[in-house]
Amino acid sequence: MNWGAGHRLSNATSNPMEVIEVQFGDYLGDHDIVRLQDDYGRD
Repeated sequence: MNWGAGHRLSNATSNPMEVIEVQFGDYLGDHDIVRLQDDYGRD
């Protein structure tokens, strides 16, 4: 497994996309996210 690998999701159809995120470990928050590029202006 390549922990820390960059990734991105996109939906190339007109159908809604549903994403199920699974987390495990001692920390389950999102404050450790590093955004490499953000087309939506989030912090």
